Amino acid sequence: MYQPLPPPGPAKAAGKPFAWTAVALMALFVLVCSSSFSSPSALSTAIDETETFIRPGCATQRHRSFQPDGLHHLTRIRGGLIKWGKQPAPEPEEPKVEYAWPESPLVEPKSKTSFPPSSMGLGSSKGFLSGVAIRLKKILVSFKVYAVGLYIDPSAARESLSNFEGVSLEDLQKSPEFYKEMTKPDNFRKTLELKFLMGVSKSKVRDAFNEGLAVRMKKASGAEGEKLVNEVVDQFTDMKAGQSLIFHVEDGALSMKVHDRPVVKFESPELASSMLDLYFGEAPTVGDEPKKDLISRFPHLWDQKE
Repeated sequence: MYQPLPPPGPAKAAGKPFAWTAVALMALFVLVCSSSFSSPSALSTAIDETETFIRPGCATQRHRSFQPDGLHHLTRIRGGLIKWGKQPAPEPEEPKVEYAWPESPLVEPKSKTSFPPSSMGLGSSKGFLSGVAIRLKKILVSFKVYAVGLYIDPSAARESLSNFEGVSLEDLQKSPEFYKEMTKPDNFRKTLELKFLMGVSKSKVRDAFNEGLAVRMKKASGAEGEKLVNEVVDQFTDMKAGQSLIFHVEDGALSMKVHDRPVVKFESPELASSMLDLYFGEAPTVGDEPKKDLISRFPHLWDQKE
């Protein structure tokens, strides 16, 4: 007579998970051992943390890192299968471009005045020399009043003037758009260092700067602008040959230092821009030649290190 088989006992029920575990572990062992490891240490470091959970009908692999030599990994795919494959190679990083700014001093040829290649000016970091010029005053004959050097931050200038990359010096000197960037008070640091070549009285220094600044500031800020100009020119003193005057424009502010007097700072973008306009505007007070000479090194902004 046909008799049904007895239901499985506890021992057989316990045997099924054990069998699944044994099969899965053996498969994993074969997969790992069949891979290419350069050394035993590579195998030991390949599995950072691996936990395998076996259930009837499904094998699940969970891991933080399974990357022998950074080339292979195990991937769990739908249905509980485990796939062995290669990771995609990382994209190579583009080499960082390094730029080379001229590191030599410049000598203003008419006065033989030398300017060092870099200067702290009135900033917190060095500025680098971009050009030198001379201020001449003609009264029957021309007097050499002062030599001036312009110091800039090449990195910030390179970013602000990116549209002018590859433009020749001759074309820069003819470009109104370029000089508009030179009169902006907040795109990159600009420091004008003046070295006096002759004695000039306080009243003449005041008159020289007041003449140019007052017109510009009245146009920009009205009566308040003229009042601010008076505060600027009040800082001037009698200047002797060999003494210096520094104008520093950065972050929309104008700082100035008259020889050995304390630094004075004016938080006025209009004033800072007006001071730059004396040298780089459409009708510069100092003349057209200094405007051109002070930018002589600007094409070197994009010179790359070899």
